[in-house]
Amino acid sequence: MEPYDAYQDDDGPTLRESVVLFLDLLGTTDPRTDQEAQQSLENVHEALERARDWGGSDRADTSCVVSWFSDNLGMALPVDADAADEALGTIITNAAAHQAALTLSGFPARGAIAVGLFYADEELLYGAALNRAVALEKSRAIYPRVVLDEAAARAAREHLIEIYGGGLTAPHRAQLAVDSDGVTFVNYLGSALDFDDEQAPLNARFLRQHRKFIIERLTRFDGEPHIHDKFRWLAGYHDWYIQTVAAELAPVLDPDTLQVRCSRPLGVRFSAFGDDVKPLEDDWPGRDR
Repeated sequence: MEPYDAYQDDDGPTLRESVVLFLDLLGTTDPRTDQEAQQSLENVHEALERARDWGGSDRADTSCVVSWFSDNLGMALPVDADAADEALGTIITNAAAHQAALTLSGFPARGAIAVGLFYADEELLYGAALNRAVALEKSRAIYPRVVLDEAAARAAREHLIEIYGGGLTAPHRAQLAVDSDGVTFVNYLGSALDFDDEQAPLNARFLRQHRKFIIERLTRFDGEPHIHDKFRWLAGYHDWYIQTVAAELAPVLDPDTLQVRCSRPLGVRFSAFGDDVKPLEDDWPGRDR
């Protein structure tokens, strides 16, 4: 089944409740010369190749609606009533993979995930959910993060409780995080990285690169507060994540060596999604799903 088939019925194009991601690359600038323009193209092209590979946005090999335009990505999946968590979980996972790949390439990204009515075909992306995701990327994401709208955050919480029984290993606990203002966003490090025996050394290397990238940007943009604050936020998020996986990292290397420790922290606090949800008993409603 083609991704667009879900948005057609016997009467023609139809809106369907969907999970929609809008993602915008940061760090792309207007070149001053033709040579800079060519180099910028090559850098972005390489970054997007990695992102498409990691994040499942190659239109030839995905079940999602995908549209790349300039340095923006639109991605969506219709919500299946029989598997209510799958569309949201897939879009969150793909958003995280894109963020990890793009940041590694020097282009952190910000965006938003919204749930609502949406339509797509090969020429058109349309609907309230897309409009809301675009608006939230501009007004609420602010930093290099992908935020969830109220409907998406509410759905994630319902899935955490009703489908996963609030369990400590429920996917959304690692995939999402909440800041001190109550904004729910994709925890791309927690979603994209794993610390089993095979992956731990590779992901420790990724975290070293992530730390180096942040420190370089903090130094480069020290005199530009609007940009510098974005990397102060990213430094705080990085250090919070390191603290959450310190026990898993310890057999590989000293977690303290991976901390950024920004000299002027932004003062934002972070917590895992669902920290206030107590795991239910064995007879929780979704145990047999």
